[in-house]
Amino acid sequence: MEDKEIILKNIKFYYRRYIFFVFIFLFSIIVNASFWGTVKATTLYFSPSVGSYDSNNIFSVGVYVSNPNESMNAVSALITFPKEVLEVASVSKSNSIINLWVREPSFSNSQGFVNLEGIVLNPGFTGASGKLLTINFKVKTAGLANVLFSEASVLANDGQGTNILTSLNNANFYLGSTNVLSNELVKPPKTFNSPIIYSETHPNPSDWYAKDSINFNWLMTDDVTDVGVLVDQKSFTNSGTVSVGKIDKYTYSNLDDGTWYLHIKLRNASGWGQAGHFQFNVDTEGPKNLEIKIVDRTDMTDPKIDFIFSAEDELSGIDYFEVKIDGTVDKNVDFESATYQAELLGLGNHIITVRAVDKAGNFTEDSIDFVVEELDAPVIDEFNRIITTNDTLIISGRSSANSKVTVWLQNSGGDIIKNIVDSNGDGEFRVTVGDRLNEGTYEIRAEVITDTGAKSRPSDPLLVVVRQPTLTMIGALTITFLSVVVQIAGLLAMLVLLILYFRYKVKKMLLKFRKDLNFTETDLHIAFNNLKKNIKNQEDMLNNKKINHEELTEEDEKLMLERLEVDLDKVEKLITKDIEEIKGKLLKDKLLE
Repeated sequence: MEDKEIILKNIKFYYRRYIFFVFIFLFSIIVNASFWGTVKATTLYFSPSVGSYDSNNIFSVGVYVSNPNESMNAVSALITFPKEVLEVASVSKSNSIINLWVREPSFSNSQGFVNLEGIVLNPGFTGASGKLLTINFKVKTAGLANVLFSEASVLANDGQGTNILTSLNNANFYLGSTNVLSNELVKPPKTFNSPIIYSETHPNPSDWYAKDSINFNWLMTDDVTDVGVLVDQKSFTNSGTVSVGKIDKYTYSNLDDGTWYLHIKLRNASGWGQAGHFQFNVDTEGPKNLEIKIVDRTDMTDPKIDFIFSAEDELSGIDYFEVKIDGTVDKNVDFESATYQAELLGLGNHIITVRAVDKAGNFTEDSIDFVVEELDAPVIDEFNRIITTNDTLIISGRSSANSKVTVWLQNSGGDIIKNIVDSNGDGEFRVTVGDRLNEGTYEIRAEVITDTGAKSRPSDPLLVVVRQPTLTMIGALTITFLSVVVQIAGLLAMLVLLILYFRYKVKKMLLKFRKDLNFTETDLHIAFNNLKKNIKNQEDMLNNKKINHEELTEEDEKLMLERLEVDLDKVEKLITKDIEEIKGKLLKDKLLE
């Protein structure tokens, strides 16, 4: 009986162990299946994957890899396109995750393919949107263009070269006018495959946009009768069988921030087709908790100042920091580094303004003040305040230790002579002005700059007077005196000559005047003698009349007066003639003007 109970206990024990191990085995299978199903979800895709473009337009299509759970280190792909309607204008490796190209990307428009093959160096790439290549297509003519991955592989960074590619997402582009496109659309089967969806407002599913209103479009044929639309935050929701009518566009507004999905199904006479899904990302909030910090600054005179920035953005993430110094944009700083050095700022107060920009374009801005203090200006202790043009000017002083001291002299004309010397460990400096200075008054100033770039303001000006040597001055004065004497003597000689000349001219004129006066005097004597003679005759006639006791008749009086008037007229005419002649000669010789 006891043996039987022992046997039953053993059977129960082993049965329980068996059940336990079966459970563990099944659990491990489920976990491993889940693990491998997650790890190997590696996709090659195009972005944008749909679109409509006019003839002769050039548009860009990015080739991407998505492997969010396992690192990859090599990729190759043969991409084909319809050469009748499309051609490759160029390809670009800009911003590619590929570090080493096994073969340079190539393309053939005659055969309609693009080929790429490259390696991503350790630690490889892990992420949702690793850009491999950009293809710039040009539209040749209207039609439907299916851009396909004909051959492709993505190798894991596991040391064994395991191909982890699980899916390929191709692209479809509609080229030319709508009328042409509608004629070239392929008729659907009994039920539709998932429709092709695109958005003008949120074109790239992997990018973030600062818009809470989104416009969708999708392509459909004429036999579509109903469309089912649903927007939610689940990636593969079935939009159901509720029709919103026959529409080919849809706008959804006032969305909350986050990752959203549009789900669309089309129905024709044969029923509902497969659901299509389109991801879009909304981030309308700016970054938060922006901080600007000055890093370990102990020397307030150092014009090279290090800053570090930090900010948070829960959705799209920080893209970069824009930096302004005193209102002027200096540069953009990557979020990964988030460090910035302001170089060689001027003395005084400054403002640094930092704008944190997220990947959707939202931003938050903040500023802090800081100051660059000045060093003490150099002190000039010793120099000669008065020197000659033959002397050498020597200037001594004190400043910051082991720094460069600039000493300059400026004359009244604005000319500057600069000398740069190094101060010693005690801050002492000595300047010997090599050039001989010209005569004049000079201002002496000095400033200091350290090896860190810290500097002082110029010192207060000091005056130095430069004169000619004494002997040179005496010689110069002598020469100056003699030259003045010679000039004065010359002027005196010229003055004497002028006086002599004037005297000569005056004497000559006086001689002429005297001669004319002599002629005039003679004429006057003659005229007055004639007048006296006539008057005497008249007097004799009157006396005779008186002696003879004859009375003077009226005729006699009239005759006497007529003769007297004739004589006076002759005298007057003679005097007037002589005066006019003298006056004319004086005017001719410019003595009467």
